[in-house]
Amino acid sequence: MDININQLIDYFAHNKTNFINVFPAKVEAKSPDEGRSTTPHLCGLVIPLSGKAKFTLANTTYELNGNQILHASPRTPFKVVAETNLFEYLVIHYESERRAENEPFVDEHYVIPTGPLTTIHTITTQLIEVFGTPGSLAIVRSKTCFAQVIEQMLVAAKSHAKTSHPDKMLKAIDYIHTHYQQPLSVSEIANDIGIERRRFAHLFEQHTGMAPSTYIAEYRITKAKSLLRAFKNPIAEIAEHVGFTDSFYFSRVFKKHTGVSPTQYRMQINDRL
Repeated sequence: MDININQLIDYFAHNKTNFINVFPAKVEAKSPDEGRSTTPHLCGLVIPLSGKAKFTLANTTYELNGNQILHASPRTPFKVVAETNLFEYLVIHYESERRAENEPFVDEHYVIPTGPLTTIHTITTQLIEVFGTPGSLAIVRSKTCFAQVIEQMLVAAKSHAKTSHPDKMLKAIDYIHTHYQQPLSVSEIANDIGIERRRFAHLFEQHTGMAPSTYIAEYRITKAKSLLRAFKNPIAEIAEHVGFTDSFYFSRVFKKHTGVSPTQYRMQINDRL
């Protein structure tokens, strides 16, 4: 499953997640861990500590090397094969009070690219310590540490996503800003910067938080609003100036993004003057 980091952030922001437990594990190269399944009803975060391994969930194999975190889905058969003499990792179990059935981030397994896990390792060390301490205060501290792990994981993933072809994403944005008055397609932009269309769309949304087509529309509407404020040209002329050949379609898109039609927007501006 390919993930969108902005959607993953929304998942953790709006779903209630409850920390359950944390434990270390290790696998030696000569002794693969197999024939078991992940815990029913609980999600797991697999955090590599040292070494490398192939971690297979169902029929999907992930290469874990210390630059990513693996999200494991509930009750899924797994196999761990160390590619170094020893692979050490942590498993953090949590439960999610999902907003909807078939919530993809709960029911699926996927890798979260983060880059180096140094900060997360520091927090998880604290988590293991407080989790092993009796008392209600330790429970509170465990929940706090878990929240810090999630926060740092998302911050690292967001940063990592932005460093994936950042120069090409900036080039794509500049291309849109330069050519917004002309007919534009996602395929055309992807071809111009030399990235396959679907890969480009995925990277662009991670970088900006918007799909390329949405970004193009938003930018055109922003330009249209400036023209509507500054000039009295007919709506059709302004629509054409910002890249819309059909003024009726322009009006629909404008209202979708602003809540009012171009004419109503201009009237509101004039009323304020």
